[in-house]
Parts: sequence; C-alpha cells; structure tokens
Amino acid sequence: MFYRILVVCVFTMTLLGCRHKEKVSVFVANDMKDSCLVSSLSNTLDMNSYVDSLSFISLDDSDANSFIKDINKCIIKNDRIYILDFFGTESVKVFDLSGKFLFMVGAKGGGPGEFFRTFDFDVNDNGIYLLDVRNRKIIEYALDNSFREEYRYDGKLSGINSFFVTNQSNFVLGMDKEIYDDAKVLLVNQEFEIIQHILPFNEKDTQGQLKIGSFRRCGDNIVFYYPVSDDIYLFEKSGELGKKYSISLNAQPIPDEIRSDYNKVVSERKLGGFNYFHESVYYNGNLFLATMFYGSSKALFCLDIVNQKYIIKSYEGIMELFKKLSIRDFNFPVYADNNQIVCAMNQMIYEKIEEKEMIDPAYIEMLKEGGTLLLVYHLRNDKTHE
Repeated sequence: MFYRILVVCVFTMTLLGCRHKEKVSVFVANDMKDSCLVSSLSNTLDMNSYVDSLSFISLDDSDANSFIKDINKCIIKNDRIYILDFFGTESVKVFDLSGKFLFMVGAKGGGPGEFFRTFDFDVNDNGIYLLDVRNRKIIEYALDNSFREEYRYDGKLSGINSFFVTNQSNFVLGMDKEIYDDAKVLLVNQEFEIIQHILPFNEKDTQGQLKIGSFRRCGDNIVFYYPVSDDIYLFEKSGELGKKYSISLNAQPIPDEIRSDYNKVVSERKLGGFNYFHESVYYNGNLFLATMFYGSSKALFCLDIVNQKYIIKSYEGIMELFKKLSIRDFNFPVYADNNQIVCAMNQMIYEKIEEKEMIDPAYIEMLKEGGTLLLVYHLRNDKTHE
C-alpha cells in the first residue's frame, strides 16, 4: 500500500544564467520513514542520447471520419493508435501502426452506445471505454468497435472529468474540485458505488481549469497529475496507488492563494511569475516528459530519474522565428512507454524544425494539406547515458 513503505529521495537542481531561474526539487516517495539527498544533478540531459532510431507514421485522413484537429490524448495498445480529438471532433479515432484509419469509436447521439461528446477515454486488453460527461455515462465497446454496455452515474456522482479502467473492471475516477470536493480520485465499481476515496483535496488545489486526460496510460505505467500541483502519482492496474513523485519547478513555491485559483495562476504566468506543468506528465519508468509553462512561455521538460539529469527547453521565440526546434528533441509529446516516445507534428511545427531534410517529401505534402505526422523515437534498451 502507498502508506506502508517509505523511501524519499530529493533531487535539487538549480538553473543558472537563464532568464528564468528556478529550483527544481524532486521527491520520490512510497512511504515516509527515510530520506536521502542527491545534490549533484546535471542539467545537461541530451534527449537524442536515448534514441536508437526514428520512424514516422502519417495518419490517414482520406476518410470523412478520420480528420483530427488536435491530439489531446493518445494510447498505443493492442497494435493500434487511439487518439482523442477533444477540441475538434470530440471523439476517439483509431489507426493501425502504419497510420491507416480504422474507425471512430462509437457514434454521436443520445441512444445506447452513442455519446454527446467524448471527454476522456481508456483502452485495456478487453475493450475501449468513453466518458460522456453530458449524458453522465461511461460506454464500453469491444476492440472491434461493437457496443457492449453503458455504465450510468446520473444521480450517483457528479464532477467526473477523467478515468481509467482497472484489471478488475472497476473505474478509477479523477474528480473536479468545483463540483466534488471530497477527493481528487475515487475507486468505484460499475454501479459507481465508492470503494475507496484516494488523494483527498486540500485548500491549495487548483480550481477553474478544464482537465483533459489527467490519467495517462504510458505502457505499464498509469500516471495521474492534478493541474498546477507538484505531485505526480503512479497507479497500479488494479487501481491501487503506487509511487508518488513531487516535482517542484520554482525557487519559491506558488503561494496557496494563487495556486488555488487558476485565473490568478494565468495572470501571474503572463508576468513570468511561475513555472508549472501545462498538462499531464508522461513517464516510462525512466524519463519524465511534459510540456510546461516556463515563465510566460511554454517549454519542454525532460527528467531522467535514474541518471539524475534533466533539461528544460523553452519555446520562447519559436513562433516569432527567433529560433528553431530540433527534431532530435521530444517536442510536443503525445505518448510514451518503455520502448518509444511519440511526438506529433503538423505544418506549423514543421515550419519551425531546423532539420527539414530529415522529413520525406511525401510527408511534407501531407502536412501542407493539413495532415498529422507522428514521430516515433525508438528508445535504446540500456539506461546509462553518460
């Protein structure tokens, strides 16, 4: 259990000579007895040193249902690529590993097996699950997209905004503090009867932000991150809480009165006041990877927890063409597991890439026509990166 064995490791890193100075502290805990301090971390992590090879997947957009505006969540499982386009078509699209479009999960509507808007989704070995907040239900489909069952929570719970399915077919739910303030995470059965309250809310937890995909399946790692917090949690497939990582990105903590109100966080961020993760964090057992707000701009964050190295690469100046992106970095990640890191590229990102010669001309034409290209970084097997 989470509170039985305790090991805390604190990694302290300070960036010097940068416009944004921050102190990055990492606490690794699965109980609270012993602690160790590692004070010699290097901020010279080279993402390319983790890569064995790079391949590309062009997502098929020839079908009327295959269009993707944005990738808001991605799961690669069962030799398929599952993509939630939340801000575009509000649905999940499924492709094979060559990029061929297979189907859109379910259909829009109000009937059995239909959804108003897909707010979140999950995939396990047995099926595909969609969260329809408007109709207050989780819909289960077989892996071939045939409708199986609906699990309705109307009148039972409110405030569900993310979830994953356990290997016992229970649901682990991420909750919205503005609607349900007992706990960040609940373990419930298929009748939405509460089995366990997990991670109680506290006064400093942020309110007022739309939280898409607070849970991420990263291969065998299931990651939960609550927006603007310093805490990252790993869950077991059973729904049991595993490790906790606390990653502070600021020399001084964000004041509680600001952290608790997302509107205040945004106001301070525009002044370059605070650093925080922009979205849920990826973790593959070695690397933490995320998009973060770095002062007033966005940045790529990568931390090697095994070899105690990290890097923060600001995107400031990219849009104004003051500097270029490198294809050797994991820019705009959408998925990670032990074997691969997958990043997304559209025409706008391609225009900012320095090494354009690495992109096949056929892919360039596809991008110009509004398509999406996945960059698959196949990782080296060893975990030693000197």
